[in-house]
Amino acid sequence: MVMGGCGTESQPPISEEYKQLNWNILEDEAHLVAECVEEQTGFTVRVTRGGYIEYTSKEVPDAQWDIVGEAAFECDRELVPQAPKNPSEESLKTLYSLEVDAYRCLTNEGYSVSAPVSEATFIESVRSAGPIWSPLFEAMTEPPIGEEEFLDLLEKCPDPTNYYWR
Repeated sequence: MVMGGCGTESQPPISEEYKQLNWNILEDEAHLVAECVEEQTGFTVRVTRGGYIEYTSKEVPDAQWDIVGEAAFECDRELVPQAPKNPSEESLKTLYSLEVDAYRCLTNEGYSVSAPVSEATFIESVRSAGPIWSPLFEAMTEPPIGEEEFLDLLEKCPDPTNYYWR
């Protein structure tokens, strides 16, 4: 939910580490995946804003969509760093800190999102595969915002989970 006129003067500053998250990395990686898909299938696919692979029946015949989709999945798995299955305690503490920075960024942008959970609660929720506190997901879904607004928001307030493991 977007709110106007909220004061954020009392919040600590956003960390330099958070400010260095590279919004363009998703698009850069998507271009690598697109090249791989084209090499494997011979079909041209496009990269859209935000780093999504896109194609229509104009570029890829309907009967070939499964082949292109499988190639995209395999290329992504091969070329894009994936989150570790058992992240270290230290890496989860860093991710938590970045999520708190995302919270600060979102509130600075006028979004009303729930306050941070404790670091211990966050780490436990990741370890137990339970619902994870994600202020960006909350800003995106409560109430739902459109794709363009979401992509604009990501440029200002990157999602740590998309970048941290890279």
